[in-house]
Amino acid sequence: AGLCRRPDGAYRDLSAGLEASMKSGPPQPPEVLAMTTEQRIAHNNVHFGAPEDVVSSLRREPLLDRTTDLICQVQPGLPSLAQTLDAIELIATEVAPALGWRPARELATR
Repeated sequence: AGLCRRPDGAYRDLSAGLEASMKSGPPQPPEVLAMTTEQRIAHNNVHFGAPEDVVSSLRREPLLDRTTDLICQVQPGLPSLAQTLDAIELIATEVAPALGWRPARELATR
């Protein structure tokens, strides 16, 4: 969630989305309601920011070397359609390759 060329925009959209999900989602325990935005981001294991920030954050995941799938979503952020498409492009062209992913067609030619 929250991958974009402008990290301040990612944080703003993510903050608004987290706040909206707290209001519209299931009731949360008091300790979650009392969290700051930064604490909620960590609590939900959200990786956001510019591509290099997301790669760096994902590389700190203790089980990354055992991970077989990378599932990405733009929620709880509130990006526009254009921002969502841009995030998908950044994941495919910058984040995933930096983590070792290669397109199947590229692997088939080796």
